[in-house]
Amino acid sequence: MSISTQICLLLILILGAISSSFGQLAVQPGASDPLHFGNPDAQMKIEVFIDLQCPACADYNERLRAVEEKYPKKVQIIFRHFPLAMHDKAMIAARAVEAANEQGKGLQMTDLMFANQKLWSDDPKVKMFAGYARRLGLDLDRFSRNFDSEAILNRVQQDIARARSLKLNSTPTVFIDGKELTYPEALEIEKIVSEGN
Repeated sequence: MSISTQICLLLILILGAISSSFGQLAVQPGASDPLHFGNPDAQMKIEVFIDLQCPACADYNERLRAVEEKYPKKVQIIFRHFPLAMHDKAMIAARAVEAANEQGKGLQMTDLMFANQKLWSDDPKVKMFAGYARRLGLDLDRFSRNFDSEAILNRVQQDIARARSLKLNSTPTVFIDGKELTYPEALEIEKIVSEGN
């Protein structure tokens, strides 16, 4: 075998290795210390990708709250932001939740968002988020600064990167201990938790 043939074969092997590594994106970790509730020491970790403007996510939030209330020591529920392009206010809603979370009220803001989803989804200027911040007793100047900050935007984008690296395309998408559930399985979350160890 000639040296030029050997070099060509070596280049083909190298290019093949490079292209295959691009084809397999590593799963991204998402934002550190994500919004969560339940027992942080629980063996069962439920990771849920949500879009705050998604009606199915609002319904699913109620289901998750009921599961956590019934099995408080058994589960930790982790929310990840995955605002879908078809929901024009989902990204700013995610930023508002993260801004509220900076003052320890992220879960309360999430609950307000889901409970009032129809109102703010139809509001062309989405002025309600500041009102929700006021209702939660947040420092409004700090909320506004955080909402507009690069750090908050980055947190949301890190969760989106995680969702994309997992090849997700809808919300809510649910994982239990790293295993993705189908939507029908996700609807049986209470049964899965009750039967889990």
